[in-house]
Amino acid sequence: MLLRLAQRQAYQSAEQTIALARNIAAAKIQNSRLLLMREARQTAKESSEQALRGAAGELANTLTALPQAGSPEEIRGNEGYAGPPTSEPLTT
Repeated sequence: MLLRLAQRQAYQSAEQTIALARNIAAAKIQNSRLLLMREARQTAKESSEQALRGAAGELANTLTALPQAGSPEEIRGNEGYAGPPTSEPLTT
């Protein structure tokens, strides 16, 4: 019961909500970046490796911009930017 109360209080605090959203988005972006870096190390094609490392670099840039996000919408925007490309898939 105390856990639920603490969660509700955190939800009602804008600062805590933004901090939590920022941490969740950062974790998702970091995991995606790690997967790209692992795949880049394991791929045999140099062009694929470069593409994967480039995508991982873009995620690193997104991570550095995340602390400046001041609203949930900005955080979701950074998280969405870090999502998979829809027009040009990476192939390994």
